[in-house]
Amino acid sequence: MAKVLDYFPDVSDKELIYLRNSVEDLDEKMAREFAAEYHRRRRSPGLIMVLTLIGFLGLAGLQRFALGKVGTGFLYLFTLGFAGVGTIIDLIRYEQMAYDYNRCAAQRVDIIIRGDAEEL
Repeated sequence: MAKVLDYFPDVSDKELIYLRNSVEDLDEKMAREFAAEYHRRRRSPGLIMVLTLIGFLGLAGLQRFALGKVGTGFLYLFTLGFAGVGTIIDLIRYEQMAYDYNRCAAQRVDIIIRGDAEEL
């Protein structure tokens, strides 16, 4: 099995540790499939930060939509990010929010790759 960094060169150390555990027992072909699908689903912390900053311009909640949290996305949109307080909190937490989303995405991809798609 190739080094995990070969499959995930652009992820944080925290994310890399999680991904290493996900792919350590996969063969080369499955690890490549996992990496390709994970990259399609992954959200970068930089994107989440930019979408959060756009919230200060009046279009709050885009980061929530990008993370699949449609309900709070609309709530932020209609309340201007809870009058900016929610947007500030999201700006502080953007890396953790992206990591949580990516961890769930990796779990879903792992289920698909291993052939247990009925568990989704």
